[in-house]
Order: sequence, then structure tokens, then C-alpha cells
Amino acid sequence: KDLAGNEIQAIVEIINIEKIEIGDVNQDGRIDVTDLLMLKRHLVAGSRTEWILTGRALLLADMNEDGNVDVTDMLMLKRIIVEDKHGNQSSALRVKIVVEKNKRPPIIEGIKDIKIHVGESIDLKEGVKATDDIEGDITSRIIINGQVDNQTPGIYEIMYTVSDKDGNTTQQMRTITVIEVEDDN
Repeated sequence: KDLAGNEIQAIVEIINIEKIEIGDVNQDGRIDVTDLLMLKRHLVAGSRTEWILTGRALLLADMNEDGNVDVTDMLMLKRIIVEDKHGNQSSALRVKIVVEKNKRPPIIEGIKDIKIHVGESIDLKEGVKATDDIEGDITSRIIINGQVDNQTPGIYEIMYTVSDKDGNTTQQMRTITVIEVEDDN
């Protein structure tokens, strides 16, 4: 009854679904981290008999359906369930994940051609930074080739090279021009 005295009668229909979802080890109608934890516990159960899967749960834990429940089943990503913030779920999807090697080279920033006067010092690393899309800051891996004789006027080329862990390499050239100091007399 509500506060006004109105009564409502609820009719509840119970539907027995016998659909088997491989991977739904705890048989709650969802494939989630709980199922993964139950499978992991089964694999490390040892003498803890309460952790050993039996019957239907054992069949549902056989992800690759090879008749054995082993580490392969735990590592196998066979179904993904997508759920939105309102609890709506997609149906189970079979997926194939292809992992490709990272092909994006790192980026070197702060390389500018500059002019200095004879006798003026220069730090070739100052203001130079290298970043990788996966590893982040890899400035410490920059290799600098070339030298500047700050006592001799001329044009000097300096090569900056950096590589990420996937072997992607970036090179950037910088020109340092050493000019004579003009005498004001």
C-alpha cells in the first residue's frame, strides 16, 4: 500500500534460462572479473578443496573448449561484455586482438639554429627535449654528434638522435654559427 491506501499487486514471472555462456564460471549471467578470479583460484587451489571448480562451473571455465581447465583458459580473451553507466550490456562478442609494433618515432623539441660570438659558451642540451608517444620523456637517450669550436668563427652542424624501445629513431640537425665579435673602436 502507498500512503493514500492504494494497493498494487505485482506479477512476477520467473524464466529459467539454460543458455550456457563459456566463461561465466559463477553462472551469474555475466562474464566479469569475478569469473576470472574464480578460475585463478581453481588453478592455484592445491589442497583448498573449496576453491576447486566442479560440474557446470568447470565446463564454463574451459574458455578454449579443449577439455582442460588450465592457464591457457585464464589468459584467453574470448568474450568482451560492454556495459554502459545504466547497466545496459551488449551481447558477448568474440574478438581477435592484433598487436602491431609501435611505428611512431619520438619527437625532438627545442632544436633551433643559433648564432654565438667567439668565446661564448653553449650548452648543446639546453632546452632540448625528446618525447615518445608510449614511453613519455626520453630526453636522457638523446645522442649528440658534432662539436662546436667556440674560439673559431664558422658554421658547425650538430646532429641530435634519439630512439625509443621499439627502435623508432628521429634525427634532427642543428646549425651553430660562431661569429667574430665586432670591435667598437
